[in-house]
Amino acid sequence: MFTKISSININNNPGKSLVQAKKIENAESKFGHLLVLLEINEPDQYGHKINETIIESLKRNYYSNDKMTLSEGLSSLKIEAFFESALVKTGKDLLDHIDKEKINFDLGKINVSVALIYEGEIYLSNSGHNKAFLLRKIKNEYEISDINPDDGYEEESEYKTGKIFSSIINGEIPNNSYIIMSNPSLSEYILRKDLIEIIDKLNIEGAKEQIKNTLKEINTYSNFSGLLIKNCLLEEKMKNNSLMENKPEFRPENNYLYQSENKTEKLLTNTGSIDKKRLSDSFGKILNKINIFRIFVTLFRKIAKNKKNHEKAKVLPEMIIDSDAKKNKSKKILAILVVALLLFLAGSFYFKKNKEQKVVEEENISYIEESINKKQSQIDSFLLYGDEIKSMETINELKTELDSLSDKEKSKINNLSEIEKKLEDQVNQIRKMVKIEEPKELSNLSVLNNEAYSSSMSVSNNIIYVADAKNGAIYSVNTSNGLSSELSKSELIKSEKILSNKDQAGNSYFLNDKYFIDINLDGKINYTKLNAEDFSNVSSFDTYNNKPYLLNKEKKQIFKYSKSGDEYIAPTAWIKDDNAKDPISIAIDYDIYILDNNGSLFKYLSGNKESFELDMVDPAINNPKFVRLSEKYIYIIESNRIIVFYKDNGAFINQYSSDKFDNLKDIAIDETNKKIYILNNNLVYEIDMIL
Repeated sequence: MFTKISSININNNPGKSLVQAKKIENAESKFGHLLVLLEINEPDQYGHKINETIIESLKRNYYSNDKMTLSEGLSSLKIEAFFESALVKTGKDLLDHIDKEKINFDLGKINVSVALIYEGEIYLSNSGHNKAFLLRKIKNEYEISDINPDDGYEEESEYKTGKIFSSIINGEIPNNSYIIMSNPSLSEYILRKDLIEIIDKLNIEGAKEQIKNTLKEINTYSNFSGLLIKNCLLEEKMKNNSLMENKPEFRPENNYLYQSENKTEKLLTNTGSIDKKRLSDSFGKILNKINIFRIFVTLFRKIAKNKKNHEKAKVLPEMIIDSDAKKNKSKKILAILVVALLLFLAGSFYFKKNKEQKVVEEENISYIEESINKKQSQIDSFLLYGDEIKSMETINELKTELDSLSDKEKSKINNLSEIEKKLEDQVNQIRKMVKIEEPKELSNLSVLNNEAYSSSMSVSNNIIYVADAKNGAIYSVNTSNGLSSELSKSELIKSEKILSNKDQAGNSYFLNDKYFIDINLDGKINYTKLNAEDFSNVSSFDTYNNKPYLLNKEKKQIFKYSKSGDEYIAPTAWIKDDNAKDPISIAIDYDIYILDNNGSLFKYLSGNKESFELDMVDPAINNPKFVRLSEKYIYIIESNRIIVFYKDNGAFINQYSSDKFDNLKDIAIDETNKKIYILNNNLVYEIDMIL
């Protein structure tokens, strides 16, 4: 593409602003030309450094993009995606530089436009009040179009997220037309009629110098900066056509050597002999005029002529046999020719159709891949800006597009599995999902007891206690080395089910249908009788001030027990309202938290509901099992994930999942060491808290 570029830079007043318009030089010209127009108003000692940061960052982020340099074929969609990615990264680099250097700088002082010229098209993005115009001459009139991507500054909140540049506009630069990019000062003068005529009538470098001279006469206070971009394709074509017109056309008959050859052949040819070359030339001309339908006509005429000759020959019996033989032979030859011709035509049609179909399929796959790449670049951009809503919208669009593809189309898309994996990672990033590929396995209790049936667990003083109600056992697991042993085996432990919890002092508790079991920090076990009414419907318990609180999910009530001698007696109803719709689990610090079956968490004080609500999460909580508390956090457990919230305001922090988690039975929290211990079937896992 023939594009000429020239820059205008006039620094009349360095104290007013720093201006620069330039083409960013790079060896990789096959990726287009990157242009920047920059103005920093009221520049301080950091102005030049910010200017350098923007230009160097643009150059690095665009021309050194590994995906672009490794790409087999570049299209407009891919180029725009790479350009947009470079702008996003440059915005972040600028903010990182300002933050790192601790510069007190107002981004509203910057006017910056960045353009990419690639194969006759311009891609343009803007920040601030720079202007861009399209100038073309139609007949004797000048037509000027405003092509600014956006007017005005970005919102301050957008700057904080790194969104410096506007959205990109792009389009083809018409033949023999100009793109004019200007800072605000230059835009006040550049559209004057005399300057427009200068641009049109002079070559681009001459026009630049004349404009600079004119501006110096008009205004010696302001700083001017701009770029002139001209599409010279038509001009170059006219120049090439002019050269071709002056070059004589080569014709063999006009060539001296060719004429001598013909004369010699004529002299050497015997009179009456056949001129083979002349016959060959004539035959070639005839063949060029024959089309496929004439061949059919000729064949059928021969068949008809043979039939007519056969009828005339009936009077000559001695010739009948010979004539029939010739006729049959001719028919066979003609039939073979017709069949061969039909097969040839059918094969040609099939291969042509097949080739066309392959071309269409390849173009379709190319378009699909470009669309996927563009959407993934958009998702990366939105995530970089922290715009989770637009990120998720684009992810859903891409998922819909992938789901609509046939198996054949999917098989032809390059790196489809990598695309799907990246999409999953992007979804997890938005959902704040910590995906744990290989959680650390502390203990497999099936090795300790091949009939183990773990029910619940708690942790105290770096020892995990796991209750096995079916076998009447409590196992211990050392968190430091995973060493496991059977702490106790007793009929007092055996029950249909056994629940667990621990108090704020770190003591571990278990509850079955007959006993309240506590394990102190020294590992000593105590049994206190507690005959819970309707224990089959008791789904959860916790303690406060050495008093057990049991949740009866059927009665939708919490019962508080008091100790008398060596047993807990006199349960009293604690909930004073009927807000609990379908309670399944409780946890107590000073307040009591009640987890509902629909994922809602209610907070109670002295039996009355308080104002409290958890943030929404994605995916929504729809099958919770129980709730746990630590000093600062709330943990809600489903069968395959753990969701973490702040305890003071219910704000969502993150969530944990793993393919290993297929039946989470219980968790225990060690907030001091930032560990979560997980009981999944008979396996005890350890994961790190990421908060």
